Amino acid sequence: MSDIPSNFFFQAFRRAGWLPKDENEFPKCTHVGFGLVLGEDGKRFRSRSSDTIRLVELLDEAKKRCKASLLERGKVLAAQCDFYFFLICMQA
Repeated sequence: MSDIPSNFFFQAFRRAGWLPKDENEFPKCTHVGFGLVLGEDGKRFRSRSSDTIRLVELLDEAKKRCKASLLERGKVLAAQCDFYFFLICMQA
């Protein structure tokens, strides 16, 4: 799918009625490029090799690091970390 322009999908979604015909109306849909995911060795992961990390594992690690960073700063209580992680992810 990476060879297909993202606006192709948005046009199809508008034709199907899943998005408004006017691009300025809500809900709006925007393509977000993720870039590369690098391993500890600095090399990019290859999706066809067997040594890649599953997305859920990547997100769990991000959550763990986010929680540690929030607690280290002393800005939030441990009980609030999951909520703040959710908010941060929604903004990313």
